[in-house]
Amino acid sequence: MSDVFVNSETRLYGLIGHLVESSKSPAIHNKLFESENINGTYLAFDVERRSLEEAVKGLRVLGARGFNVTIPFKESVIDYLDDIDASASDIGAVNTVLIENGRLVGYNTDGRGFCAVLEDEGVDLADSKILLIGAGGAARGIAFALSEHDFNCLDIINRNEKRGSNLAKDLNDIRVEYIGNEVKDKSKYDLVINTTSIGMTPNEEVSPMIVDGFKSTAVFADIVYKPHETKFLKEAKCLGHKVVYGIDMLIYQALLSEEIWQKNIFDKKSLKYSIRDVI
Repeated sequence: MSDVFVNSETRLYGLIGHLVESSKSPAIHNKLFESENINGTYLAFDVERRSLEEAVKGLRVLGARGFNVTIPFKESVIDYLDDIDASASDIGAVNTVLIENGRLVGYNTDGRGFCAVLEDEGVDLADSKILLIGAGGAARGIAFALSEHDFNCLDIINRNEKRGSNLAKDLNDIRVEYIGNEVKDKSKYDLVINTTSIGMTPNEEVSPMIVDGFKSTAVFADIVYKPHETKFLKEAKCLGHKVVYGIDMLIYQALLSEEIWQKNIFDKKSLKYSIRDVI
C-alpha cells in the first residue's frame, strides 16, 4: 500500500493465526485498499494459542475495524466474541470478525468464497458426487455452503471420527455422510476437495491421498495456496484432471470479508485478476 494512505485516520485490519509470517492476506487486502481508495492497512499477527484472548482484546482496544482468523483459531475464537452471524453459528467456525461500536461479531466467508471460485471455473455442482477431505473449520464452512446447492451426495473422510461424524450430523442433510478415513470407490466422484493443511509449505511433499482411480472428468480442488500447486493438485493435473487452486478461494473469502467491513459490494471477479498480479 502506498504511504499516502497512512495517516491518523487510517483504519486497522488484520489476520490472527499461528505461523502466518508468509501469509498472502496482507498483500490481498492492501491491494484492495489501494484499488478502491480505502484508508486502511492490513497486518498479519502471529499469535500463540495461550495468547488468543489477549490478541482479540488487543485489537478491540486498538480500535481495529475488523480482522480475519486462520488456523488454528477459527473455532476457538468464538469464545471471545460478543455475537456471531447465524450462518457462522451453524458452521461452528469464524474466519471474519467485524468490530463495530466496540462489539465483536463473527462471520464465515470461507464456504461462499470457495463456491464462488467453483462458479468462476465453470464447475457444475448440479447432481454432482463430492468427496470432502477433512472436517475442520474450513471444511465446515465449505460443506455448509455446498449444502445450499443441488448436488447428489457429499461424502466426508477424516482421520478424527468424532469430527467427521459431527460435521455430517450438523449438516442434517440426507445427501451427506461421513464414510471414515478412506474411500472404497473413488470412481464415482465428480469433485474432490482437500480442506486440510496437508501439503502446505514447508511440507510440500505430502498429499492427503493418492490421486488414482478417479473418473477422468473429476475436478480436484485444494484450499492450500502455499505452494500454489500442491502435490495433490500436481498429481491430479498430471493425470489430466481439471484443478482448482487455493489462491482464488483465499482472494474471494478476503473480498467477502471486506464487503462486511466496508459495507460495500465490490466487483470481485475484476479485483481477483488485479490482486493475482501482486501476490
